[in-house]
Order: sequence, then structure tokens, then C-alpha cells
Amino acid sequence: MRHRKTNEPAHLNFAFQNKIQRKFSPLRLKTIPSEWQGRTALQLPNFIAHPLIEVFGKVSANNVADFCWKCIGAWDCSTVFGLPAPAIRIFGARRATLRILVDVPYEGEIVRARFIDGGLKLHEAEIHLSRCR
Repeated sequence: MRHRKTNEPAHLNFAFQNKIQRKFSPLRLKTIPSEWQGRTALQLPNFIAHPLIEVFGKVSANNVADFCWKCIGAWDCSTVFGLPAPAIRIFGARRATLRILVDVPYEGEIVRARFIDGGLKLHEAEIHLSRCR
């Protein structure tokens, strides 16, 4: 988004219930805290017209993917790459490197992990998911 008066770019983002969700969960499982929408709405007059802010205020969803899908068409939420159901995701089959992503339980949340060298790892710091339950 860009500021309406200064044209400076700004990045407004979702808040999440916890650090694990923010960093590792898929969009459909990133829970939005109830106070996020009200706080964000207060910032929006600097970036978009009031009719779009009204649309933003009327959207009701408890996760990022649903929130963006409900906004699309009335407000450009940004590109959403959401996948509808938990499963194994396979990317890059035509490339030299095959990426396999798996949604698995981890510390009370569902996270998207990579299958690398016979094990599951989170993308940051190569955390091994030996604690998966």
C-alpha cells in the first residue's frame, strides 16, 4: 500500500495468535486475534478511501486465508496463495530440486514443514521436527 498524501510505501500485515503460527503455519491456519481488525482499520484512512474501509470493517473471518478471500473483489488484499485442504504439497517436479511440503502438528499448532533428507524440517534454522505429535 502507499500513503495517500506522501505516496510512501507501507506494509500492513496481520497479527497472529503466536510466533509458531506467524512463522510456520499455512495461511488457512493462521488465526487472527480479534483486536487486529480494529487496530488496522484505524490506520487505513492514510492508504485507502472510506468505502473500502467500510468493506474491510464488515469482513468477518478468523484466519488469514478466509479474510483475504472475502475481501478480494472489493479490496485488493494482495496475492493469496492458499491451498484448500491439508495434504502433502509437491513443488518443482520439473526442476533439479524437488520440494515437498507437509502440514504436520508441532507444539500444539499445524505447521508447514519441508521433507528434506528423509526428515521434516521447518524452513527457518532447519528445525528438525522430532517433536511432532
